[in-house]
Amino acid sequence: MKNIYSLITLWGTCLLGMVACQKSEIPVYSGDTLVQFQDTIPQGYTFLYEPSSISRDTLWVPIRVIGGTTSHDRAVKLTQVQEYRDSLIYDQSGKQIGIEKVPVLFTAVAGKHYVDFDQPAMKDLLVVKSGQVDALLPIILLRDPSLTNNSYRLRLSFAANDNFRLGDSKLLEKLIQFSDRYERFYSWRFDNYNAPAFGTFGKYSQRKHEFMYETLGEPITEEWYQALAKEGAQNHYQNIMREALSIFNNDPENIASGKAPMRETADEKSPLITF
Repeated sequence: MKNIYSLITLWGTCLLGMVACQKSEIPVYSGDTLVQFQDTIPQGYTFLYEPSSISRDTLWVPIRVIGGTTSHDRAVKLTQVQEYRDSLIYDQSGKQIGIEKVPVLFTAVAGKHYVDFDQPAMKDLLVVKSGQVDALLPIILLRDPSLTNNSYRLRLSFAANDNFRLGDSKLLEKLIQFSDRYERFYSWRFDNYNAPAFGTFGKYSQRKHEFMYETLGEPITEEWYQALAKEGAQNHYQNIMREALSIFNNDPENIASGKAPMRETADEKSPLITF
């Protein structure tokens, strides 16, 4: 029996030692200072609501530092990531023989659609201030005429520098999509119930977006939608738009001119707009 107790005691001692060893092996962060985006939610912007005299505007992108603060400002190096899509390759008989990567259309061009991150003036702005671990980095967008016809994409990432190494791989890229026309905003990013504005206003179209602006007289943006959602006013605004659409569609002049009933596009076969 004594031997059994001795064995149990010895086993318990070894177990405690193993636990102690395991605890001592838990790493304590003491590595490089890391930088990453606070989230990967795409950010959208349109110049549409700005006066024609406005030729540039700034979009602020939130980032986060892992590894503590410093007593001096630290420069962050931003880069643009080229996006690609899969394109099927066919032979002369029409048989698929492969897939190739091709650049995504309407990729933003530095100096044309946004101020190049390597410009000296931009380098002075792309910093994390002393004593801070969070920052808002300015992305200066340029109002090029091409934005009236298409939405352009700017996918951001980081490059390591003397101040920062790269952080979480899942938080290293962020998409900016912008134009000078009516643009989907985040809460209306899909035509399904995964986008809350769809549940309020239905399928998105630029003509619907335009009509809402004409009716309400204020920019229909993500900030606008979040404000009415905070007040629980979705049904109220849905009813306003339904009434305004009914008035428009029953106006004799609109009917005679072919503007009514309102459709998503100028094509007479285009789906009718509803709320």
